[in-house]
Amino acid sequence: MTPTVKLGGDGESFKFPTFILVIGIMVILGGVYYITTLDGPFGSDVDEELFDEPGPPIRDQASADYFRNRVSDLVVERVGQPIEGVESSSLLLAFPALRPSDFDGVTTSADGSLTNEGYTTLLGNIATRHGKSVGDTESVDEYLRILSEVPILVNFGTHVVYDSADREISSSLIAESCSHLGGKVNQCGSMCPRLGGEMLGGENCPAVCVLTCDLDF
Repeated sequence: MTPTVKLGGDGESFKFPTFILVIGIMVILGGVYYITTLDGPFGSDVDEELFDEPGPPIRDQASADYFRNRVSDLVVERVGQPIEGVESSSLLLAFPALRPSDFDGVTTSADGSLTNEGYTTLLGNIATRHGKSVGDTESVDEYLRILSEVPILVNFGTHVVYDSADREISSSLIAESCSHLGGKVNQCGSMCPRLGGEMLGGENCPAVCVLTCDLDF
């Protein structure tokens, strides 16, 4: 049976092929599925092939131990040798993509450094946030890569503005990120776009220094 669609109030109508309706419904349902399965506004940047199917956040203690050792080494490399153990402030400095909520339930010792159980809880919170469990050292390394990415506020093409207004980021990570982009770190860059070396925006351009990576130096 071919559906009939009525037009206006004069009784005129035309027949609408059923297969077109079916295709339209399939396209709409496919679009809804695609949008609702994205992790965040632009989807997840986690390498799906490196992770197990959803389940317990951490599949084995060996992965948690590896995470603790690698995190400690990277904190020393990026921030410096801690006086006691590694505290949450040092972790936030060494891993810009960490969130304060990742430390929910994380236990610390008397000096404020994370306990062994605290590291396990931290890794479990990170895995839960991304919706993928940790089953081997390779998946731990993938998470550490993601957590090490320096957040970018805007890319003007001529320069990149880092999102560092409300937090401090390891200078070595900034240098590594800017070098990867082929630019030069500018501790007092501009929030405004520029053309031919001239800043655009005039009086509307905020006269503040922001951390940028200049790509047209």
